[in-house]
Amino acid sequence: MDELNHFARVFKCVVIATLAPVIFTAFVTIPVALERHPGEHAGETTAQAGQMAGPSRG
Repeated sequence: MDELNHFARVFKCVVIATLAPVIFTAFVTIPVALERHPGEHAGETTAQAGQMAGPSRG
């Protein structure tokens, strides 16, 4: 049983270590490739999206 727990722990660490860079790369490169955030409309620029949010209080 101890060997099974060790295997499961090592397997989980390998899966997380493999998927972390893939997920990070996807979240970074998709907006760059689209030249916009996926939630924005295609014709809407970042400045226009910021204007819709209202004035910033700072």
